[in-house]
Amino acid sequence: MNVENELFETMDNGELSFTEKGREELTDYFTFAGIDISKIRTYSEYVSARECAAPYFMEWMKSKTSSLPNNGEIDLIRSALFDTPDEHLKKMDKFKRRKSLQLVR
Repeated sequence: MNVENELFETMDNGELSFTEKGREELTDYFTFAGIDISKIRTYSEYVSARECAAPYFMEWMKSKTSSLPNNGEIDLIRSALFDTPDEHLKKMDKFKRRKSLQLVR
């Protein structure tokens, strides 16, 4: 089975090769699970690595969003990902009120 996408491709002999984008996107994610991406050589090893890394997904997402600016829209994205639904709704309401006040000025 040959698989080719923007993250990796597999060869006829079963070897897997990460693209530059794949290494950029997945290295930190796998590192959260203690997985060295350079050790992943086959598609089945890749699937196993994804399964092992899955419990770390939200932690990884937090680390990726921590470098984004603090503004209303980005804060709402963070809230949607990491807050409880009630906390998120409160932040949405606050954001909407702030936006409507800005329109009145």
